[in-house]
Parts: sequence; C-alpha cells; structure tokens
Amino acid sequence: MTRQPESTRPNTQATSNVPTLESVEETLGRVFLSPRVVDQRALEEFAALLKGLVKDAATQERSLRAASAEIKVVDEQLRESTRALRAHLEARGTTVENAKIEQVVRASVEKVLAGIRAQAPAADAAIKGTTGSEESLDRASAARGAIEAAADEAVVRVAALVRQVEAAGNLVETSIASVTSACDRAAGLVKDIDERLSQAAQSARGAREDTDSQVGEAGARLGAALGEAERRALTVTTGLEAALVDFERRARLAQDRLQSEAGEAPPDHSQLRALLAEAHRVGEALSRLLSRADAVGQGLDRLLQNAHAATPRDAVM
Repeated sequence: MTRQPESTRPNTQATSNVPTLESVEETLGRVFLSPRVVDQRALEEFAALLKGLVKDAATQERSLRAASAEIKVVDEQLRESTRALRAHLEARGTTVENAKIEQVVRASVEKVLAGIRAQAPAADAAIKGTTGSEESLDRASAARGAIEAAADEAVVRVAALVRQVEAAGNLVETSIASVTSACDRAAGLVKDIDERLSQAAQSARGAREDTDSQVGEAGARLGAALGEAERRALTVTTGLEAALVDFERRARLAQDRLQSEAGEAPPDHSQLRALLAEAHRVGEALSRLLSRADAVGQGLDRLLQNAHAATPRDAVM
C-alpha cells in the first residue's frame, strides 16, 4: 500500500500592505486644514486608505476559502487511506485473531510430528531386527533419513509460518502507523485552520469596526464643514442682498442728482459704474462660494456611499 503524501501546512502569517490605524488617523487629520477648508489631496489619500482596508478584507476571505479547500483534500486523502488499508487487510487475511494464527501454526506442527511418529515404528523395527547384514543397516538408515527429512520439513514449514505471521504483524503495524500519522496531521491542520479562521474573523471585525468609526467621524466632520460653508454662503447672500438694496438706493439718488444737474454740467457716470462693478464682484464671489459648497457636499455624499458599499460586512460568516 502506498503511503499518503505529506500535506502542505498553510502559512499562518499573511503579509499585506494594510494601512495602520495611526496612518488612517493622520491622513484624516490632514483632510481638514481648518473647520471650513478641506484638503482635496488628503481627502483622496483617505479614500485610498479605505480601499486598502477593503482589499485586505478580500485577501482574508480568499485565504479562508483556500484553507477550507485544503481541509477537504486532507479529509479525502484520509478516507482513501483508510479504505485502502481495510481492503489490503481483508485481501491478506490479516484480520485473523492471534489465537487463530496460533491454532493454525500448532495444527501444521502436529501434522508434521504425526508424520514423524508414523515413521518411528518402522525405524524401531529395523533397528530391533538388525542381524548385522547390510540389508538391515540400509533399512535402518532409510528410516532414519525419512525421520530427519520429516523433521527438516517441519522446521521449514514452521519457520515459513512464523515469517508470514511476523510479516502480517509488521504490515498491520505499518498501516496503523500510517493512518495514525495521517490522523495526527489532519488534526494539526484542522487546529491550525481553526486558529487562522479565528484570527481572520477578529481582524475582519476589527477592520470593519474601525472603518465604520472612521467613516462616521469623517462624515461628521465633513458635514460640519459643509454646514459652516452653507452658513457663510447665507451670510454672504444676506450681505449681497443688503448691498443690492443699498446699490438701488444710491443709484436712485445718483439718477435724481443727475437729473437735477442735467442743464448745468455733463452727467458723471463713474460712480454708477463703480457701484455696478462692485455688485458684479460680489455676485461672482457668491457664485464661487456656492459652487464650492455644492462640490464639497457632493464629494461627501460619494465618499460615504463608496465607504458603506465597500465595507466588508459579509467577509466572515
């Protein structure tokens, strides 16, 4: 029977470029230059760190699947080894009990001894009837030779039976040792896989909890920044409305003054043009501020959606 190949024990240490919690917190700290200013590059780095956490969770999932497949292979090898051992033992008849083996050996020895006993009377008669003639001596020698041959045959047959019994015992011991070794390897592999499964599950749960916490904190901080931007936009809008009201008032005053001075001097429109330019600048500033606030809000929405969609909640069952 061929022995089963040694199983390759999986590596218990998996290497991966996983961002540490300190690096994530450092990157998150660089996202906000101030309560109202967001660093776009730091925000992109934070998103890359979140993707790294997701990739690490996927790697852990593939490692667990490979370990489960290896357990199935070892189990199948053990089953085949057991079936082959049982068939070999049945074919060789090595399932006979020790008492039965001893009975067979004794029966063979008794058979040989019976042949020796059958030759003994002829030898005795030949010896008793010896008259010194060559014929009597020949008969005695022939009887003695038959007895010696029967004894030699008995020794040979007993030795052969002993060798067969020893060979069968060695085969059983070897097969049992092979199966025991395979069982030990399987038990060690299962224990190692259980430890790796537990460690991977804890790592995945920790990564998921850290990611949820970091995403929640980032969302809260970005939400606060967006709220501050909206508040400032509202303040600027209110100021712009007041400026427009003042502009209309000043424009009417300028128009009245121009009408009253129409016959005295050429009308001076420089003040009116200055007011229009100021209103235009204020309007452009308000438009840029509103556009930036809208872009920050959209970036926050996309970041939260991607982070929640990519969080490995089902990586470990």
